Amino acid sequence: MTPEGNGRWRYREDQDSQFSEGTKCPMEHTGLHRLISAGIVNRRFRDQLLKNPLEAARMGYLSQGFSLTKREQELLASIEASDFPTFSQHIYAWISRDI
Repeated sequence: MTPEGNGRWRYREDQDSQFSEGTKCPMEHTGLHRLISAGIVNRRFRDQLLKNPLEAARMGYLSQGFSLTKREQELLASIEASDFPTFSQHIYAWISRDI
């Protein structure tokens, strides 16, 4: 789902087999990578991710939303971490199994 300007979510399709042309690198999970990047550079956003990852993703960072599939949202809802490195490890472990 991706947040619309009015704070609501809209669904997007899973793109489990999307690859960039001419490479073998998957172009999926971009929203999760952006979410982690925002957490790295901003302590307030990072704290929100640890408290309520889905709400933090819905609110976005610097007026930019995160495009997340239903499976990615389920992942965020399942993470219970007390620090950001552990939170990130959960996400990257899931991504590495999913690719």
